[in-house]
Amino acid sequence: MEKVLFFAALETLAVSGDLVTIRLLQWFPVRSAVGGGWWATGLMTLAAFLAFDLGGFVWHFLTHRVQVLWAFHRVHHSAEVLTPISNYREHPVDSLGRSLVQGALVGATQVAVLHLVPGARPLEVGGSTCSICPSSPSPTRATRTCG
Repeated sequence: MEKVLFFAALETLAVSGDLVTIRLLQWFPVRSAVGGGWWATGLMTLAAFLAFDLGGFVWHFLTHRVQVLWAFHRVHHSAEVLTPISNYREHPVDSLGRSLVQGALVGATQVAVLHLVPGARPLEVGGSTCSICPSSPSPTRATRTCG
């Protein structure tokens, strides 16, 4: 059951990031640029990591401030003895909510980096070969391509 919940949270992260990226690229299209190289990939990776971490912080802050979310989050704080494993004691709604916020922030960050860094490409999640990128026939529309 825990593995199912872990993969559900991972998929929520990927899907929410993809949905935000697709919608933002439809509203703010990026012209396709060649190049970029390792520095563009490194910058995209760093920006996505920082957005992911910020998403976790924002979600954790909200769970302590919003009563409805606290009802789910308090499971995490119910451990009587603190061990390294206690960190992973959480309600499934808490996991999915955090993944949703993190994915949305990572998706928005990827679009920002795509606009600021010529030749940058979105990151792939979970070893998938699917990515969000400007479509080749029309640089004003975003599509999901799988290869």
